[in-house]
Amino acid sequence: MDHEIKLENQKFQLRIAKKINIKNIHIKIKQPQIISISCNKFTSTKQIINAIEKHKNWIIKANQNVNNKIAYQYIEGERHFYMGKLIPLNITLSHHKRSKIHLENGIFKIRISYDLSTQQQKRQIKKLLDNFYKDTTQKQCLETINDLQMREHKAINVIRFKNLKSRWGSCSSSNNLNFNLNLAKLPVEVQRYIYVHEYAHLFYLNHSTKFWNKIEEFLPDYKKHKDWLKMNENYYIN
Repeated sequence: MDHEIKLENQKFQLRIAKKINIKNIHIKIKQPQIISISCNKFTSTKQIINAIEKHKNWIIKANQNVNNKIAYQYIEGERHFYMGKLIPLNITLSHHKRSKIHLENGIFKIRISYDLSTQQQKRQIKKLLDNFYKDTTQKQCLETINDLQMREHKAINVIRFKNLKSRWGSCSSSNNLNFNLNLAKLPVEVQRYIYVHEYAHLFYLNHSTKFWNKIEEFLPDYKKHKDWLKMNENYYIN
């Protein structure tokens, strides 16, 4: 169901998806000037409008974030997110065929072959960064999960790291945990919130009060990280 709404002299397309198994009203901004709403099938239009008005400032900010999202060129001096900070690229062309990347003094040091074309260089730099993010994400995740299991053990079937396009993590009824390999772009404390969030789903596969209480047991200040993610994730997620 599509409608149009105006906020702060900006026109937004309102896309509403109603489902029987959704309890609350969820608002997302994934594309410029489009507000996506998911809610219970019995939610009234007035309730939806009230929710939009309540979160108006966040919607405006999130829409701006989407508009300003970086289109990476993978060139010298370009800055990429890592642990919540923007880190510049320092690219060196070398006779070595093997490409390398490492973090040194707050700079991504990258070595690639000068035999590669410009487009091949960009693809290689992207691949190096993706692998760097994945390796770091795996390390951070497993350390956190091990810590959580020491506090309150819950069996996990498998943990996977994927290039997820629209979410940071998920938990299945088979106790499989999936995480976005780009989590290393986020601040460490926000990463931890996401790991705790999915781990708590092993106890409650929903977003009930018991679920949020379980998160609070593991991470008492989770709300500020949840709010930060809601405000800023469009900068970071693919």
